[in-house]
Amino acid sequence: MSDNIAASHRIAEVALGALKALGLAAVPKNIELWCAHIEGRNPALSRDIQKALGDDGRITQDDVDPIYEFHIVRKGLSHNVVELIQRFEDEMAKLADTIDETGESASGNTEKLRRLAHDLKTNANGDATVSAIVESVLSVTKSVRDANHRLEEQLERSSNEVVTLRRSMDRIQQEAMLDPLTGVKNRKTFDLELSRLMKEAGNDGEPLALIMADVDHFKTFNDRWGHQTGDHVLRLVAEVMNANIKGQDVLARYGGEEFAIIL
Repeated sequence: MSDNIAASHRIAEVALGALKALGLAAVPKNIELWCAHIEGRNPALSRDIQKALGDDGRITQDDVDPIYEFHIVRKGLSHNVVELIQRFEDEMAKLADTIDETGESASGNTEKLRRLAHDLKTNANGDATVSAIVESVLSVTKSVRDANHRLEEQLERSSNEVVTLRRSMDRIQQEAMLDPLTGVKNRKTFDLELSRLMKEAGNDGEPLALIMADVDHFKTFNDRWGHQTGDHVLRLVAEVMNANIKGQDVLARYGGEEFAIIL
Protein backbone atom coordinates (compact mmCIF):
# COMPACT_ATOMS: atom_id res chain seq x y z
CA MET A 1 0.00 0.00 0.00
CA SER A 2 1.44 3.39 -0.99
CA ASP A 3 2.02 6.15 1.55
CA ASN A 4 -0.68 8.33 -0.06
CA ILE A 5 -3.30 5.58 0.17
CA ALA A 6 -2.36 4.81 3.76
CA ALA A 7 -2.56 8.51 4.67
CA SER A 8 -5.99 8.83 3.05
CA HIS A 9 -7.22 5.83 5.05
CA ARG A 10 -5.98 7.39 8.29
CA ILE A 11 -7.71 10.68 7.48
CA ALA A 12 -10.96 8.87 6.66
CA GLU A 13 -10.76 6.91 9.92
CA VAL A 14 -10.22 10.10 11.93
CA ALA A 15 -13.08 11.79 10.08
CA LEU A 16 -15.46 8.90 10.80
CA GLY A 17 -14.39 8.88 14.43
CA ALA A 18 -15.04 12.60 14.73
CA LEU A 19 -18.48 12.29 13.13
CA LYS A 20 -19.39 9.48 15.51
CA ALA A 21 -18.21 11.45 18.54
CA LEU A 22 -20.23 14.48 17.43
CA GLY A 23 -23.34 12.43 16.73
CA LEU A 24 -23.36 13.28 13.02
CA ALA A 25 -24.35 10.86 10.27
CA ALA A 26 -21.52 9.19 8.31
CA VAL A 27 -22.95 10.36 4.99
CA PRO A 28 -20.67 11.27 2.03
CA LYS A 29 -20.96 15.05 2.37
CA ASN A 30 -20.11 14.97 6.08
CA ILE A 31 -17.16 12.66 5.43
CA GLU A 32 -15.91 14.92 2.62
CA LEU A 33 -16.24 18.00 4.80
CA TRP A 34 -14.42 16.48 7.77
CA CYS A 35 -11.67 15.01 5.60
CA ALA A 36 -11.04 18.50 4.19
CA HIS A 37 -11.07 19.87 7.75
CA ILE A 38 -8.59 17.28 9.00
CA GLU A 39 -6.28 17.74 6.00
CA GLY A 40 -6.23 21.48 6.68
CA ARG A 41 -6.40 22.33 2.98
CA ASN A 42 -9.00 25.04 3.56
CA PRO A 43 -8.30 27.16 6.66
CA ALA A 44 -11.56 29.11 6.25
CA LEU A 45 -13.55 25.86 6.25
CA SER A 46 -11.81 24.65 9.42
CA ARG A 47 -12.40 28.03 11.01
CA ASP A 48 -16.13 27.88 10.33
CA ILE A 49 -16.34 24.35 11.75
CA GLN A 50 -14.51 25.41 14.92
CA LYS A 51 -16.80 28.41 15.32
CA ALA A 52 -19.89 26.25 14.82
CA LEU A 53 -18.62 23.86 17.49
CA GLY A 54 -18.33 26.73 19.95
CA ASP A 55 -17.29 26.37 23.56
CA ASP A 56 -19.54 23.41 24.23
CA GLY A 57 -18.11 21.36 21.35
CA ARG A 58 -21.56 20.55 19.97
CA ILE A 59 -22.65 20.80 16.35
CA THR A 60 -25.78 19.73 14.48
CA GLN A 61 -26.48 18.82 10.87
CA ASP A 62 -28.18 22.20 10.50
CA ASP A 63 -24.82 23.79 11.37
CA VAL A 64 -22.92 21.52 8.99
CA ASP A 65 -25.10 21.89 5.87
CA PRO A 66 -24.40 25.60 5.19
CA ILE A 67 -20.67 25.08 5.75
CA TYR A 68 -20.65 22.25 3.21
CA GLU A 69 -22.70 24.33 0.77
CA PHE A 70 -20.48 27.37 1.19
CA HIS A 71 -17.04 25.74 1.06
CA ILE A 72 -17.52 22.58 -1.01
CA VAL A 73 -20.52 22.78 -3.33
CA ARG A 74 -20.55 26.37 -4.54
CA LYS A 75 -16.79 26.69 -4.93
CA GLY A 76 -16.53 23.58 -7.08
CA LEU A 77 -19.67 23.99 -9.18
CA SER A 78 -18.86 27.20 -11.04
CA HIS A 79 -15.38 26.20 -12.18
CA ASN A 80 -16.38 22.72 -13.35
CA VAL A 81 -19.40 23.84 -15.34
CA VAL A 82 -17.64 26.77 -16.99
CA GLU A 83 -14.76 24.49 -17.96
CA LEU A 84 -17.22 22.07 -19.54
CA ILE A 85 -18.88 24.83 -21.55
CA GLN A 86 -15.51 26.14 -22.70
CA ARG A 87 -14.57 22.70 -24.00
CA PHE A 88 -17.89 22.45 -25.79
CA GLU A 89 -17.37 25.84 -27.43
CA ASP A 90 -13.89 24.80 -28.57
CA GLU A 91 -15.34 21.70 -30.21
CA MET A 92 -18.04 23.77 -31.90
CA ALA A 93 -15.39 26.13 -33.26
CA LYS A 94 -13.44 23.20 -34.70
CA LEU A 95 -16.61 21.84 -36.28
CA ALA A 96 -17.38 25.23 -37.80
CA ASP A 97 -13.92 25.43 -39.36
CA THR A 98 -14.30 21.94 -40.82
CA ILE A 99 -17.67 22.71 -42.35
CA ASP A 100 -16.43 26.01 -43.78
CA GLU A 101 -13.50 24.26 -45.43
CA THR A 102 -15.74 21.48 -46.75
CA GLY A 103 -18.27 23.95 -48.08
CA GLU A 104 -15.63 26.03 -49.86
CA SER A 105 -14.11 22.90 -51.36
CA ALA A 106 -17.46 21.60 -52.59
CA SER A 107 -18.41 24.97 -54.08
CA GLY A 108 -15.08 25.19 -55.87
CA ASN A 109 -15.40 21.67 -57.26
CA THR A 110 -18.92 22.38 -58.45
CA GLU A 111 -17.78 25.41 -60.38
CA LYS A 112 -14.92 23.48 -61.96
CA LEU A 113 -17.24 20.67 -63.00
CA ARG A 114 -19.74 23.16 -64.39
CA ARG A 115 -17.05 24.62 -66.62
CA LEU A 116 -15.92 21.12 -67.57
CA ALA A 117 -19.48 20.18 -68.45
CA HIS A 118 -19.79 23.21 -70.67
CA ASP A 119 -16.56 22.37 -72.48
CA LEU A 120 -17.52 18.72 -72.92
CA LYS A 121 -20.97 19.56 -74.22
CA THR A 122 -19.47 22.02 -76.64
CA ASN A 123 -16.79 19.68 -77.95
CA ALA A 124 -18.34 16.25 -77.59
CA ASN A 125 -20.39 16.48 -80.86
CA GLY A 126 -23.54 15.45 -79.04
CA ASP A 127 -21.98 12.46 -77.32
CA ALA A 128 -24.84 11.54 -75.01
CA THR A 129 -22.71 9.25 -72.87
CA VAL A 130 -20.18 11.92 -71.95
CA SER A 131 -22.91 14.44 -71.26
CA ALA A 132 -24.80 11.97 -69.07
CA ILE A 133 -21.67 11.24 -67.02
CA VAL A 134 -21.00 14.90 -66.50
CA GLU A 135 -24.60 15.54 -65.51
CA SER A 136 -24.37 12.72 -62.98
CA VAL A 137 -21.20 14.16 -61.48
CA LEU A 138 -22.83 17.57 -61.26
CA SER A 139 -25.85 16.06 -59.57
CA VAL A 140 -23.71 14.30 -56.97
CA THR A 141 -21.67 17.43 -56.31
CA LYS A 142 -24.84 19.48 -55.91
CA SER A 143 -26.08 16.96 -53.37
CA VAL A 144 -22.84 17.32 -51.42
CA ARG A 145 -23.16 21.09 -51.49
CA ASP A 146 -26.78 20.92 -50.31
CA ALA A 147 -25.74 18.61 -47.49
CA ASN A 148 -23.06 21.07 -46.45
CA HIS A 149 -25.63 23.85 -46.51
CA ARG A 150 -27.85 21.87 -44.19
CA LEU A 151 -24.89 21.25 -41.91
CA GLU A 152 -24.16 24.98 -41.83
CA GLU A 153 -27.76 25.68 -40.84
CA GLN A 154 -27.54 23.07 -38.10
CA LEU A 155 -24.27 24.58 -36.91
CA GLU A 156 -25.89 28.02 -36.71
CA ARG A 157 -28.71 26.61 -34.61
CA SER A 158 -26.21 24.84 -32.36
CA SER A 159 -24.16 28.01 -32.05
CA ASN A 160 -27.26 29.91 -30.95
CA GLU A 161 -27.87 27.25 -28.33
CA VAL A 162 -24.30 27.65 -27.09
CA VAL A 163 -24.78 31.42 -26.80
CA THR A 164 -27.93 30.87 -24.76
CA LEU A 165 -26.12 28.35 -22.60
CA ARG A 166 -23.22 30.74 -22.10
CA ARG A 167 -25.60 33.46 -20.90
CA SER A 168 -27.12 31.02 -18.45
CA MET A 169 -23.65 30.05 -17.28
CA ASP A 170 -22.71 33.71 -16.79
CA ARG A 171 -25.76 34.09 -14.57
CA ILE A 172 -24.91 30.93 -12.62
CA GLN A 173 -21.31 32.02 -12.23
CA GLN A 174 -22.46 35.43 -11.02
CA GLU A 175 -24.70 33.77 -8.45
CA ALA A 176 -21.80 31.55 -7.37
CA MET A 177 -19.87 34.70 -6.42
CA LEU A 178 -22.59 35.78 -3.98
CA ASP A 179 -23.52 34.53 -0.54
CA PRO A 180 -26.91 32.82 -0.98
CA LEU A 181 -28.20 33.88 2.44
CA THR A 182 -27.37 37.60 2.51
CA GLY A 183 -26.93 38.40 -1.17
CA VAL A 184 -23.57 40.12 -0.62
CA LYS A 185 -20.30 38.83 -2.02
CA ASN A 186 -19.00 35.55 -0.62
CA ARG A 187 -15.60 34.55 0.72
CA LYS A 188 -14.28 33.47 -2.67
CA THR A 189 -15.14 36.83 -4.23
CA PHE A 190 -13.64 38.63 -1.24
CA ASP A 191 -10.33 36.79 -1.65
CA LEU A 192 -10.19 37.66 -5.36
CA GLU A 193 -11.17 41.30 -4.82
CA LEU A 194 -8.73 41.79 -1.94
CA SER A 195 -5.86 40.41 -4.01
CA ARG A 196 -6.77 42.62 -6.98
CA LEU A 197 -7.27 45.79 -4.93
CA MET A 198 -4.05 45.29 -2.97
CA LYS A 199 -2.10 45.09 -6.23
CA GLU A 200 -3.84 48.19 -7.59
CA ALA A 201 -3.23 50.12 -4.36
CA GLY A 202 0.43 49.12 -4.39
CA ASN A 203 0.89 50.12 -8.02
CA ASP A 204 -0.99 53.42 -7.70
CA GLY A 205 0.22 54.36 -4.24
CA GLU A 206 -3.38 54.72 -3.06
CA PRO A 207 -4.57 53.90 0.48
CA LEU A 208 -6.62 50.78 1.10
CA ALA A 209 -8.64 49.95 4.21
CA LEU A 210 -10.02 46.62 5.42
CA ILE A 211 -12.74 46.30 8.05
CA MET A 212 -13.50 42.96 9.69
CA ALA A 213 -16.72 42.75 11.69
CA ASP A 214 -18.75 40.03 13.36
CA VAL A 215 -22.01 39.70 15.26
CA ASP A 216 -21.27 39.33 18.97
CA HIS A 217 -22.72 36.31 20.78
CA PHE A 218 -24.30 35.10 17.56
CA LYS A 219 -23.97 31.39 18.34
CA THR A 220 -25.70 31.82 21.69
CA PHE A 221 -28.46 33.82 20.02
CA ASN A 222 -28.73 31.26 17.23
CA ASP A 223 -28.97 28.34 19.65
CA ARG A 224 -31.62 30.09 21.70
CA TRP A 225 -33.88 31.48 18.97
CA GLY A 226 -33.21 29.04 16.14
CA HIS A 227 -31.46 29.13 12.77
CA GLN A 228 -34.25 30.90 10.90
CA THR A 229 -34.15 33.84 13.28
CA GLY A 230 -30.35 33.80 13.15
CA ASP A 231 -30.44 33.87 9.34
CA HIS A 232 -32.82 36.83 9.49
CA VAL A 233 -30.37 38.69 11.73
CA LEU A 234 -27.51 38.05 9.29
CA ARG A 235 -29.61 39.36 6.41
CA LEU A 236 -30.46 42.51 8.37
CA VAL A 237 -26.81 43.10 9.25
CA ALA A 238 -25.83 42.68 5.60
CA GLU A 239 -28.56 45.10 4.49
CA VAL A 240 -27.45 47.77 6.95
CA MET A 241 -23.81 47.44 5.90
CA ASN A 242 -24.70 47.40 2.21
CA ALA A 243 -26.73 50.59 2.60
CA ASN A 244 -23.71 52.38 4.04
CA ILE A 245 -21.02 51.53 1.51
CA LYS A 246 -20.50 53.33 -1.77
CA GLY A 247 -18.62 53.41 -5.04
CA GLN A 248 -15.98 50.74 -5.35
CA ASP A 249 -16.33 49.49 -1.75
CA VAL A 250 -16.60 45.72 -1.40
CA LEU A 251 -18.84 44.05 1.17
CA ALA A 252 -18.58 40.31 1.68
CA ARG A 253 -19.74 37.68 4.11
CA TYR A 254 -16.44 36.27 5.28
CA GLY A 255 -17.97 33.23 6.91
CA GLY A 256 -20.51 32.44 9.59
CA GLU A 257 -21.43 35.71 11.28
CA GLU A 258 -18.32 37.54 10.05
CA PHE A 259 -18.33 40.25 7.39
CA ALA A 260 -15.53 42.09 5.60
CA ILE A 261 -15.52 45.51 3.95
CA ILE A 262 -12.77 46.76 1.62
CA LEU A 263 -12.64 50.56 1.32
